[in-house]
Amino acid sequence: MAERHTLRELYLHDLVAMCGLDPGRTRAVRNQVEGETESSLSLWRRDREDFDLHMGLCNKRRFHEVDHVVAFVGAPAGRALFVGVRRVVSYHPCPEDVSDPVTGQYKPHLYILKPTEHLDTYVERLIVSWERSRTWVRRLPGGGRPIPVVEIRSPE
Repeated sequence: MAERHTLRELYLHDLVAMCGLDPGRTRAVRNQVEGETESSLSLWRRDREDFDLHMGLCNKRRFHEVDHVVAFVGAPAGRALFVGVRRVVSYHPCPEDVSDPVTGQYKPHLYILKPTEHLDTYVERLIVSWERSRTWVRRLPGGGRPIPVVEIRSPE
């Protein structure tokens, strides 16, 4: 008789740990901004440097004591699409002449974020459940609730 195995759910913090990052020093970030002419997703597809600026601009100091950010953009039905891992390089008060590339708004805190190769094979393929639509930054393993992976799309 063949042995049966049960696969438990896969969570974002599992993937983060498997690629060698410390989940306790990593945040999941979901950008779901719709500007007049652009969204977070269209900016990511058009200009990765501007997307990193968009993600690094904050109204509060969100990424102190954080080494990496796992970046997502909003997707329908309470989900989020993975768009890469960024390393938190530095923090600066935001210069007055810098504004969000999507909204045009000024935000007082600026984190310099640089892309890494962590989990690159899952970019635009990994989808997680992001049930709290108003929350854009979450601690891992999920701020008390793990963030479940709901789909890994086949490579195209």
